[in-house]
Amino acid sequence: MTIPESTIAPETAPEPAAGTTGDPQAAILSLAWVEGRRLVRHPVVLAAVLLVLLIWVVPLITGSANRFPVLYYSSFEIPLQQLPVAMAALIATNLAMLRSYRHGADVFYDVTPLPGWQRTLAHVLSVLPLAVLTGLLGLARLIQLAMLPGAVGRPHLLELAAAPVVTILFGVLGVLLGRLVRSTVIAPMLLAFLIFTYLFGFINLVSQRLQWMGPVVLSPSGSNSDPDGGAWPADLLDRPAGVHLIYLAALGILLGTAALLRSSAPRLPV
Repeated sequence: MTIPESTIAPETAPEPAAGTTGDPQAAILSLAWVEGRRLVRHPVVLAAVLLVLLIWVVPLITGSANRFPVLYYSSFEIPLQQLPVAMAALIATNLAMLRSYRHGADVFYDVTPLPGWQRTLAHVLSVLPLAVLTGLLGLARLIQLAMLPGAVGRPHLLELAAAPVVTILFGVLGVLLGRLVRSTVIAPMLLAFLIFTYLFGFINLVSQRLQWMGPVVLSPSGSNSDPDGGAWPADLLDRPAGVHLIYLAALGILLGTAALLRSSAPRLPV
């Protein structure tokens, strides 16, 4: 007995899984939001934020805080004090990029709708919530200093903006390292090298101008430094804060572009 062809149900395409829209942009933003929340709650990041808060709060508790802060100087001291958050972002984003490799789940990415470069872009975007948090913390610290009765001068917002931009820069660098090398040791080694270089001032031994190649610059430049330790007027300080901020942003874009280009290339063996 044969069944008439008219009674055979035609083949239909499988229903899309729940929650999938087929929109790559929405998928990238969704993954970036998930990774961004993970990044903000990462133990290393939380420890770094706690350290920064202790740096600010302990002097207030012990009574050793400066009661006469110069707000212009505070504008470039705050990003230096927030460097632990940027360093933690480097470690956390690098671990996030290597999560699938560490857990042996790389093979499952072959069946995901997002190609490698789009996942990398999502990890790059995931640094933005932490950068916003860093900027808000720095702004809150500046407001707290400005409310002191002995505060003098005016803050420089371009100097203060270095903190969130540096956080993005370090986070993107962690993403790039995760795309270049499958090793969780590279990021801490790079941080150790940067800390060692800054602590011993090797860059200043060559030229004080080269210190502007780094993420933050604490002391005033060149002959504008006061040998007696006093605070020079802001107009007399040679601090190209705007150019430095553009340099940091351009470097972050360059590193992010390198990470995206590396996404489709084979990894280096380790």
